[in-house]
Amino acid sequence: MYTSSPRKTARVQPASTRQTVTQKKTAAKPQNGLPENLKNGIEKLSGLSMDDVKVHRNSSKPSQLQAHAYAQGSDIHLAPGQDKHLPHEAWHVVQQKQGRVKANRQLKSNVPVNTDITLEKEADLMGAKAAAGGGTQHSEGLQHAKAGNTVQRMPEWLQALMALAWNNPGVSLSIAIGASGLLAYYYRQRSRKKQQNNQNRQQEKPDWETVDGVAKIMGIDPQFLLEQLENGGEEHTYMSDIYKKGFSTKNNKGKGLMPPSLFEGLPEDNPQAAVDLLFDRFNELPFKYIGEGGGPFRGFLEHQGDCAILRDMFVAAAHAFGTEGIQIGKGDDEVAMLVEPRPIHGREQHGNTGGELFWFFFNHHWATFNGTDYDLLFMSRGLATPFHRLDEGVEYRGVPYDTFSNGKALLHDKTCRRLKILVPEGAMGYVLPTDQVHAFIDDHL
Repeated sequence: MYTSSPRKTARVQPASTRQTVTQKKTAAKPQNGLPENLKNGIEKLSGLSMDDVKVHRNSSKPSQLQAHAYAQGSDIHLAPGQDKHLPHEAWHVVQQKQGRVKANRQLKSNVPVNTDITLEKEADLMGAKAAAGGGTQHSEGLQHAKAGNTVQRMPEWLQALMALAWNNPGVSLSIAIGASGLLAYYYRQRSRKKQQNNQNRQQEKPDWETVDGVAKIMGIDPQFLLEQLENGGEEHTYMSDIYKKGFSTKNNKGKGLMPPSLFEGLPEDNPQAAVDLLFDRFNELPFKYIGEGGGPFRGFLEHQGDCAILRDMFVAAAHAFGTEGIQIGKGDDEVAMLVEPRPIHGREQHGNTGGELFWFFFNHHWATFNGTDYDLLFMSRGLATPFHRLDEGVEYRGVPYDTFSNGKALLHDKTCRRLKILVPEGAMGYVLPTDQVHAFIDDHL
């Protein structure tokens, strides 16, 4: 295997600049160089000087690359107890000096690596031959060539095979190398198949814009999904499963996750008419108001949520329709309020308080288009008049209540339970005139 610092490339020193020396050396061999017999064998076989090779024994660096040993340039790093790999790595230095090593992958740390099986097999054979003293002396002397900065590392499965040959005298090195060739073929074929599968997946782009496409992705019956989108039901596909299949609101409009009836016959040449008709159809859409959020596509799948989900469902549908000129805005009121009793989408009752009937909301959300407010919760063009909260948690004799801009006060449901005030099931509290709240509390304490 080989690594290099980013953007560095290994270059073989041109022949015109190489220095020729005799094999007889006058300089002392460095203590961290190759063993003399291995050095002589490598030089005989390659014709290249190994004077500059440094061996780093007991190195911690191989483990960082998930290897027992590796060669990088003229440096060989051996993990503790892995001297048996030295002949193999020494020949990798030769390959790099010859300029034959190029990166075929890159680690996350930007280290270029080569795991070419052909070079690995050659390093096994030639390293073993050099260690045995084989080879013919090059009569013209040794050439000095600079090695590249690429890391050559034997794949882990090949390291295991070589360890088998070293540790079991009955298994010859040639058998291990032959097995490595078969495994290399297998892994190459598997890699090619994986690459082909990835290409096929890229060519078959998931279809999130039709009900049939979504059903195919999810592996469900298209008719079941259609029924769910149009009418709801207790059994439904969950949005968490949709996201697991790769759906993204950034990359997909998700029209296949919406009721097709919303879009039938919408005029493509009249944005205002399209928005108005879409709004009318939303008012007929089965939906249960539960006062909890969760996102527009969850709203389409489960047919329940709050006013923010309803608004976002409407905006998503207008966007999915795709008519030029439809840019739906979002309106938000984050102040708690009382609203006069009236029908809302997804509830039979006309209010959610005891005492005087009002709707109490902590916030409210709607859509806007061309200067018109579309209130999906109240199913109206134009907004219901809100009476905002003025004071929260006002106390009288230790009993808290809120006051509102219409002169009303609200005792929250928790306070009602404490004072044993009867309110309808699911009510948010009890409403009465602010100037009567003290006497009312006195009567219930």
